[in-house]
Order: sequence, then C-alpha cells, then structure tokens
Amino acid sequence: MRAAIFNILSERIARNLRRDFYESIINKDVAFFDDRRTGDLISRLNADVQTIQDSLGSTISMFLRAIFFILCVLIIMLVISPELTGMTFAGVIPLVIVTKLQISMMRTLQRKISTYKGKMNNVAEESFSNVRTVKAFANEQAEVKRFMESNVVVLQAGRKNAIIKAVFAFFTQFMLYSAMAAVVYIASILYQDGKITIGQLSSYLFYMTMLNWNFMMVSWTIGTLANIMGSSDKIVEIVDYVPAIDS
Repeated sequence: MRAAIFNILSERIARNLRRDFYESIINKDVAFFDDRRTGDLISRLNADVQTIQDSLGSTISMFLRAIFFILCVLIIMLVISPELTGMTFAGVIPLVIVTKLQISMMRTLQRKISTYKGKMNNVAEESFSNVRTVKAFANEQAEVKRFMESNVVVLQAGRKNAIIKAVFAFFTQFMLYSAMAAVVYIASILYQDGKITIGQLSSYLFYMTMLNWNFMMVSWTIGTLANIMGSSDKIVEIVDYVPAIDS
C-alpha cells in the first residue's frame, strides 16, 4: 500500500512538474532563450524531472518509513533502559550532524552534474541538428572532444559523490556498532548491579539491531534525497526567472 501510494503520487507530481516547467518556459521572453541553450532546457525537462520522479517513488517512502521506525524504536528502548538509550544517543547524535554535512556536499555535486549534463545535451543537439555541416568540415573529433569535456566533469563529480556515500556509510556503521559494543559493556555492569535483567537486555539488543538496520536505510536514501535537491535547484532557478517583458 505504501509503495503503491508513493509511486502513484510520484507520477502525478512528475506530470504536474513537467506541465508547470514547460508552461513557465514557453511564457518567457525572447531574451531568456538567447541566454540559454535548447539542450539545457530539454535536459531539465527530461533528466532532472525524471530524477525527481524516480526518487519520490521509492526513496522518499523508504526514508519516511525508516525515520518512523527509528523514532518508535528509540521510545521503546528508552522505556526498557534510559541508561543504555543514553549511550545509544551518544552514537546517534554525531550521525545527525554528519548527515547534514553530507546532504550539503552531495546537493552541490548534483547541481554540478545537472549543469554539465545540460552542456552535454547542448553539444549533442547542435552536432546532430547540424550534422551535414560537421561532416562537410570533417569536424567529428572536435565535436567528440567538446562532448567529452563535460562528460569528464560529470564523471569526476559522480566519483566524488560515490566516495562521500561510501565514507558516510562507513561512519554510520562504525558509530552504530561502536555504540552497540558500548551498550553491551554498560549492560554487563547494570546486570551485575541488578538494574537490568537478561530479558530486558535481549529485548534492547533486538530493538537496537532494528535501529541499526533503519539507520543503514537512511544512509542509503540520504544521497538520493540530495540528488532531488540538486536537480530541483536547477528547475527552480529557471522557473523563478522573471521576464523583462510579460508576454
């Protein structure tokens, strides 16, 4: 039910976004089209809207489900043992701070990727629409070189994106499993003092495993959410353009 609702919702949002974006562009003044290439606008209309649609269909629903589970599990863990939950929070709070930094970095990279993909579309559109001129001057390799300049930038930004995701995934696992190890140590002391039972400890570790799994899901979806923001930035920038002459 959740998957169906969010996928249908993403289709409707994409339909409305394409319509609004196209309507906004077609009503701009001629000066707007003088400053922007057709390939770049088509890239926004197709590639960026598709990125948003794909992400909304699955990623947003998974992200919201994971956040909901994390909040519920933390409440249950707090009821079982406030002391152990405090230790768990020591591992969770740094993750929240690092997540904010990760979103900012990946959003910037996605904006860069989106920009240079638009430039690639410009080169391809010009080359294909003027292929007779390209052939007449034997200019194929020069066009390939122009295309590859943007293509290489997209590769470099994508590589940085992948490294950031990997580092964040490592940091997430390290902090969560370190917190789990600390919880086991603190629990052994509490057990010796008679403040916690084996049953409570077993329940707590079960819920902590659920917490770890859902944090893994958040770390996986957070990169895609940053991609949505980066793609949205380029679309909003164009839509917010105010024509000098209202047509």
